[in-house]
Amino acid sequence: GYGIISRSMTKLEEKWVLTRETVGEGRLSVIMPLYRLADSAAGNLKEVADLFERHAVNVELVPVDDGSGDGTDAVLSRGLGDGYRHVVFRPVICPRNGGKGAALRAGFAASTGAYVMLLDGDLDIHPMQTPWFFDQMVRKNADVVIGSKRHRNSDVQYPWHRRIVSAVYFTLVRLFVGLPVTDTQTGMKLFRREVLGDALDRMLVKTYAFDLELLAIAYGRGAKIAEAPVAIRF
Repeated sequence: GYGIISRSMTKLEEKWVLTRETVGEGRLSVIMPLYRLADSAAGNLKEVADLFERHAVNVELVPVDDGSGDGTDAVLSRGLGDGYRHVVFRPVICPRNGGKGAALRAGFAASTGAYVMLLDGDLDIHPMQTPWFFDQMVRKNADVVIGSKRHRNSDVQYPWHRRIVSAVYFTLVRLFVGLPVTDTQTGMKLFRREVLGDALDRMLVKTYAFDLELLAIAYGRGAKIAEAPVAIRF
């Protein structure tokens, strides 16, 4: 809870404390699908690992090479190196490219955390925003928290044509799927493990509409979904 948080802390520091307490002695599994990111994978993984190590959050980092064929698998095989007390490294290497959905399934199968974060491997959305997701999960007793570019507190800078496409997609999702969310495609989502596992077991789509179907199934099964603000630079 918030009781032990010092008044001198910033809001972000308070939320890191909340994140650390919520994860507790368990683990937050961070599943990162990677496709042809051999040049940036090592740096991105170290950046994520260092972030959670610095804030003493117990994390299970699960990068998944989705059959890249460009040397990404070799980067994962080299590991993170020493010096991590709070981060466990569990790489997954898929022999062939199966798409984002297949990569996330493989990562989930290799993970063990009570909380699971899906995080795009290119770090378009930086995991330093993790505390805002846990804040929403705790305050709203949510089962799923998704990053939303349309959240009133989001800081998003991207081209006007992308904004138009996003608005049209959002309208269609509301009309035909009925999801009570403003964004389904943003590449950072936090789940309670049992909710994600239940939805994955019932999925049919493997590629393009993965995010939408995943959330639709979870919502249809009774999961409570909340949204968190994000900062994105395209």
